[in-house]
Amino acid sequence: MIDSLPDDLRAGFAEDDDAAWAAIEVQGYAELQASEAATPAVNGTRPPQDQQPPAPGGPLAPRQVDLGPYLDGTYSPPLPSVGGLRDDNAALLYPGMWHTVIALNTAGKSWFALWHTVAVLRAGQTVVYAHFEESTPAGTLDRLRQIAPDLTAEELRERFVWLDCTRRWEPGEFAINLPPAAALVILDGINSACAKHGWPVDKPEAVGAYRQLFVSPAVRLGAAALSLGHPPKARDRQGERHGFGSTAWLDEVDGVGFRLEASRRTPIHLGGRGYSRLFTVKDRYGQVEVRGTLEAAREPGWYYMGAFTIDSSPGIGNTAAYLIAADPAQVAEPPTDAIDALGAEVIDLLAGLDDHRFGSQRKLGDLLRAAGVRVDDKILGPALERLAMRGQIEWPQVEARRARPGWLPKIRTAVQVDE
Repeated sequence: MIDSLPDDLRAGFAEDDDAAWAAIEVQGYAELQASEAATPAVNGTRPPQDQQPPAPGGPLAPRQVDLGPYLDGTYSPPLPSVGGLRDDNAALLYPGMWHTVIALNTAGKSWFALWHTVAVLRAGQTVVYAHFEESTPAGTLDRLRQIAPDLTAEELRERFVWLDCTRRWEPGEFAINLPPAAALVILDGINSACAKHGWPVDKPEAVGAYRQLFVSPAVRLGAAALSLGHPPKARDRQGERHGFGSTAWLDEVDGVGFRLEASRRTPIHLGGRGYSRLFTVKDRYGQVEVRGTLEAAREPGWYYMGAFTIDSSPGIGNTAAYLIAADPAQVAEPPTDAIDALGAEVIDLLAGLDDHRFGSQRKLGDLLRAAGVRVDDKILGPALERLAMRGQIEWPQVEARRARPGWLPKIRTAVQVDE
């Protein structure tokens, strides 16, 4: 099987390489050739004829690329324009590029994907959803209808394409199942996808095989591809920028790598309002992260983009999904002592309250204890003063013996996706 590879790929295999990896490379190369040859040009994304890959078994084509279109003054860097908008109208996804969102369970990855899905469907475009962890569209459609009850059954039948991922995909099969008009392709469940195809998820070769089989056909159509996955299993490694323990899950992303971190006190949950913090950890063209706030306390590359919120509180009607823009005043520095640590708990608690405010220091202490925070009343006042000095909360002075309320500053009005 190794002998069937082109010379440039076969040279990378030693005689004692695992035959399974040879098969993966053969499959990926064959799929890449077949799908590139068969896929029509859409949105101007197919390369010129003289840059097409050779037909299987044919002579190898030259690899030198004409730089003229990039040097004649007409080229402009890509801009994000696909999917949901933050409440300041900032878009997050680039057309024709691969994006990932990595997060632990319950952080809202699927909600994040559906938030983008709703925006694309409302724009009259087509979304493809490939869910490698669910055998039917029942759960996904239920969530989608919760946040977008205005979308009719007819609209969903026409422009929401659910692909059956209960069995492994053959080379080229995924590409021929993508409608040419697809604007967004969701790939939900990186780990499950790799398991179905026998690819060890923590190996960089798996990333290449996954990308060739699923991602490349989507981006060649000009669609934004969004893959959903998990961070490394080890707790002491879950703050790493990449997922599954392989840097390739981030290295090969040519769009944006996102991370979602659930609020400790107000996570996304059924029947209430919760949120997760959204970060970018890679943005090749920089047009998304420029709208965020650098997290200087983390390893380089983390930008805070805001609070991704799901509100399913009783009495509000349909479930609301929205992203509140990042405010530097609300990005707490890492705790350096007990006062800072308590201050971080205060910010986290207030961010999860509907009105983002407290009526008095005593009432704030009660709220913190109810949320399971151990509160030392002797340092609560100093913690609030420190937050106020940093501009992270508003806590104006009042007359003696009057309740002294406080609140988060600069909270923007969230824009629901169904407006």
